[in-house]
Amino acid sequence: MDTRGLARNRRFAEQGRDFSGLQFGTITPTDIDAVIDFQDRAFVFIEAKHQNTGLPYGQRLAIERLCDACGETKRAALALIVSHQTPPDQQVDYATCVVAEFRFRREWRVPTRRLLTRDAIDHFLEMAGLNYRCEPIAQVADSRAEILREWEREGLPF
Repeated sequence: MDTRGLARNRRFAEQGRDFSGLQFGTITPTDIDAVIDFQDRAFVFIEAKHQNTGLPYGQRLAIERLCDACGETKRAALALIVSHQTPPDQQVDYATCVVAEFRFRREWRVPTRRLLTRDAIDHFLEMAGLNYRCEPIAQVADSRAEILREWEREGLPF
């Protein structure tokens, strides 16, 4: 079984994080759930929230600034805020999370159609002229097929 992309030690992944010793005035650390570096040519930042829980202002600002800073260089950058309804005792499948909003070319946008994380990244890579298409694993393929049929009827969500 291929374990790439899974937490190596789930027990440690569930550990709480104490950033209290890293306060600098009103500035405190934040985290980003996932970062994908496509050979220093494109970056994708992903933050998942349970059932569209709001993104704290500081976290949103940090993600926005990272995305924009990458975009100011010759790198393409995309930030995704995605939503899931996964119970706390199960692993979140990020590929099938629904994109609630995304940042691209210094602008936050809301998808015009239902959009999964994997499909948003594939579309972004196409727009950036990068070819990293790989066949998705079987569990992603079924949920993608329905959305792709909708796109064929109604157009892409970007």
